[in-house]
Formats: sequence, structure tokens, C-alpha cells
Amino acid sequence: MTPEIIKSYLCELGWNVDNEGQRKFEDALRVAKQSVSMFSGEYAEMAKVVVGAGAAVLTTLTAIATGAVAMGLEVANSDLKMQLLARQMFMSLPAMREMTFALDALGVTARDVMWGPPEIARRYRQLVADTRQVMAELGPEDFEHQMFKIRELEFEFTRIKNLLKLTAMGVVQSLSKALTGDESGLQNKLSGWIDKFIKDIPYIANTIATTLAPVIRDVWAIFKDLGHIVVDIVSPGLRLLGLIFGDPKLLSGKVNIENIGLALQHISHTLRQVADVVTEIVHMISSLFNLPGMGLDWMAKKLGIQVPQTSGTPAGAGGAPAGVATNPEIVQQAQRVAGMTGVPTETILTQWAMETGGFTSRLFRDQMNLAGIKDKSGGFASYPSLSAFADAYANLLNRNFPETRGTTDLHGFAMALQHGRTGSYYGTESEQSYEGKLRANQQFTINIYAQTNDPHEHGRIAAEEVYKKMSQRQQVQSNPIYATS
Repeated sequence: MTPEIIKSYLCELGWNVDNEGQRKFEDALRVAKQSVSMFSGEYAEMAKVVVGAGAAVLTTLTAIATGAVAMGLEVANSDLKMQLLARQMFMSLPAMREMTFALDALGVTARDVMWGPPEIARRYRQLVADTRQVMAELGPEDFEHQMFKIRELEFEFTRIKNLLKLTAMGVVQSLSKALTGDESGLQNKLSGWIDKFIKDIPYIANTIATTLAPVIRDVWAIFKDLGHIVVDIVSPGLRLLGLIFGDPKLLSGKVNIENIGLALQHISHTLRQVADVVTEIVHMISSLFNLPGMGLDWMAKKLGIQVPQTSGTPAGAGGAPAGVATNPEIVQQAQRVAGMTGVPTETILTQWAMETGGFTSRLFRDQMNLAGIKDKSGGFASYPSLSAFADAYANLLNRNFPETRGTTDLHGFAMALQHGRTGSYYGTESEQSYEGKLRANQQFTINIYAQTNDPHEHGRIAAEEVYKKMSQRQQVQSNPIYATS
């Protein structure tokens, strides 16, 4: 700050300017400036330490002061609540304070003091006496007066907070007027725009309709032409399928959802029959001609069918899959389960073969579990013998999957396993997927009867069983009920 600035400031305040005095003041100011410069040069580090310590002390004092203010407000408000509670309980303020402090300190209720052990009552009386003595030392009237002053101070801050809210309301009001001209200016503008839009709706609608009408007509005409083309193509196909399957609904040639669904059902059933016949023929030929190099492996691979590997050795000595030929007890237990459950032996062996990976899984070898049965803990169950497993398996089918009784093919068996009393046998897997896995293991159904050492007898028995099951299936599938199932 220069002397000229100080001079002008004093003149504005009405001070008379003494030139001699001013000169002395300027000299004193110059000396003070030199002293400050010397001090800052020699004692800069000390000043930093002092300033740092002062800042730390100031921060600590600020925190202490803030805590003290907060504590004071809490005590004052608690005292006010104590007064209200005393009035509600028709008690004097000192009595209410003594009782409340003592009960809170002990963490008990008044009933505990009255009916509890004597030690609680003794401690309660001691705390009441302590509170009474301290309040007497503090002076009850002075204490209440000081608490009242703290609450009044807090109330003034409450008034300031309320006034700030009212100020914000005034600011918003002024901004609204500045932006819209008045409180309803913006509303009037919006209302006018809406009224204009309402009046223009007929014109807008007519313009849109006039523009879109030709496009809609052209698109509709295209769809109608496509519909006629589809009907002309599909209708003869439906009539042909109706003639083949003897279905009067399809003979009408009407193209609708119901007839298309019936046609797809007939086609899927036919494909399933063809696949079953081809599978059984390949299995029969591979059993009749127990010779390598007949081209059957190539045929089965093309058709997606698994054919049991043969080596010209008698069944039971390598001519049947490992597990069936080497452990005839599996077949015996499957036959026993069939007698207990009413499920065909070949179906049971087919499922066991699928679940154990051709009777090679560790679950079968180590735990005698051929069907993936789980125990109560959710893990795979273990059995001491095949007989014990067979009993548990038969009990599981009879108890949880009673619809498996009387099933004649893998399709019905897979569907019955899906709708058990406690849920699906194979979890979230689809019925089609599980049935497909069963069909991929049908090779083991032929080896059910491969318990002889005569390979020719083995082939003859297998062929007879195949023909018998083919005849049974054809009889069932020729039934009109099957066609609509």
C-alpha cells in the first residue's frame, strides 16, 4: 500500500492532511517495511514452523469447538424432551430426570427394578442419588436457564434457514417473470400451440392418409398374391397327404393352421417309423452275418446308427459289447426289474447302456449305479451289488414314474420319465434329446439275448426278436389312435 493511497483514503474520511506529519508517517512506514524484510529473510523457517503449528492448533480448537456446540445442542434438546415426557407422565422434571438416567445407565426397565434381584434396586437407588447430588451442585434453575439459551440460539439459526427457503422461492418467482413476462406467460404460449395443433389435426390426418393409402393398397395386393400362390402350392400337397394317410381333414385341401399341424404330425410319425425299420434291419443283418467286411459299418455310419462291433467270436467271448457279454448278471437283473415294473427288458437295458456309456463308466464300475440314480444329498448313489441297484431302480420307477409301466417303445418310456411325480428323470433336458440318446444305444437291445456260445443261434434269436418287435410296432402304429396321438 503506497502513501498516496493512504493519503487519499484519509481525505475521503474527512481527515486534514499535515505534510510534516505525513512525511514522518512515510519514514516510519519505510522503516517498518525494512524490518519486515529482514525478519522474513532471517526467520523464514521459524515463521513456517510457527504458522504450521498455529494452523494445527487452530484446526484442533475448531474441532473441539464444533464438538462442544454439537454436544450442547444435543443436551439442550434432550432436556426439552425430558420436560415433555415429565408433563405427560405427571411427574416433576427432577424425578423424571433421575429415573430416566438411572434406568438408561443400568439398561433395565422400571419393572426390573421393582421385581428383579435386590442388587438392581440397590444400584438404581445409588444412581438416583448421584444424579440428585450432581444436579444440586450444578443448580437446577441455572442449568435449565442455560439449556433454554442454547435452544433459543438454535431457534435463531432455524429462522435463518427458513428465510433462505423463502428467499429461494422469491428468486424462482422473479426468474419466472423474467423468462415468461408473467406467471402465466409460458402457459399461454403452450395453450395457444395446442389449440392450433387441434385445429390442424384434420389436415395432418388427411395428408398422412393420402400419402400412405397407395402404399398400403400395393402391399396388401402383394400379400394377397403371395397368399394365393402359397395356397395353390400347399393345398394339393395337403390333399395328397390326406389321401396317403386317410385323413379327411387333409383331403379337404384347406390351408389353415390345424391342417398344416396334422400334416407335419403325419410326416414326423412316418419318418420315425422309417428310421426304426432301417435301424432294426441294420442290427438284424449285423447279427445274422457275424463277419467283417460286409459294408454294414459304412451303411450304419451313413444312416447315423451305431452297430455293435463283431469279430466272429461267440457271444460272451467278444461278440457282444463289453458289460453285457462279460456280465450276464446285468441281463438277469434287467429281466427281474422288468417283472417288477412292467417295463420291457430291452428298454431297461437300453437306458442302462446309455447312462453308463455302454457299461464302461466309472459310476458303474465303482458304485454299481447303472442309471445315474442320486441319493438324498444330491450325489450319485452307491450300491453293494447289482441286485441292490436293481431293487432301488425298480422302486424308483414304481414310486416316482408309474407311467412307465406298460410302455412298449422308447418314445413312451422317455415321455413317462419326463412327467414323474417329483419332476423329470433327466432334469431340464428335452424329451426329444433324451429319446435320441436312447435310440443311439438300441444296439444293446439285440445283445439282450446274446447269452449263448453259438453265434448262429445268437443271430437266429436276435432276428426273431427283431421281427417280433417290428410286427408289434407296426400293429400299434397302424391303430387310428396312434395316428392322432
